[in-house]
Amino acid sequence: MTITRLFPLLAIALSLGLIACPDPDKDDTDGSEGDTDTDTDTDTDGDADPDAPWIEEADGYCYQHKTGDKFYQWEVNCIADDPQGADTISSFDMENSIVTVLNDAGGELAAYQLVCNASGECFGSFRESDHGIACASATSYTLRFQVVDEDGNVSAPVSVTGRQQ
Repeated sequence: MTITRLFPLLAIALSLGLIACPDPDKDDTDGSEGDTDTDTDTDTDGDADPDAPWIEEADGYCYQHKTGDKFYQWEVNCIADDPQGADTISSFDMENSIVTVLNDAGGELAAYQLVCNASGECFGSFRESDHGIACASATSYTLRFQVVDEDGNVSAPVSVTGRQQ
């Protein structure tokens, strides 16, 4: 169907009230007209905090540590930035600069601290034996990263699937 065929149908639908158009002159300061989120994504949590840091990329993988004692090690890292500069991302905030490990059903298994440098590179590691997060099942885990800046602004979480190296 071409646009020239659709236009008359659209005009008829509008005139019959089958398609509602918002009234630009109507004041909706009480929020009674529904979602006022003007971003173009499909979230329901509103627009992101403009002062919050963000995570540009993240990764998490496991491998067998072979120097000295042999064990399976997980390495997690992300690169974060902040409107006030990457050097404002808090390095030792146990509450927020973390990676949380989720099982394949979405249940939280453990959370580990991330340490971030002044360039916004954040790192962490843990042993498979710490909480039974098996390297052999690496792809069944979701690693959810979150960082906080020195003002307490928290990034949106970023999730990646675990992998073996």
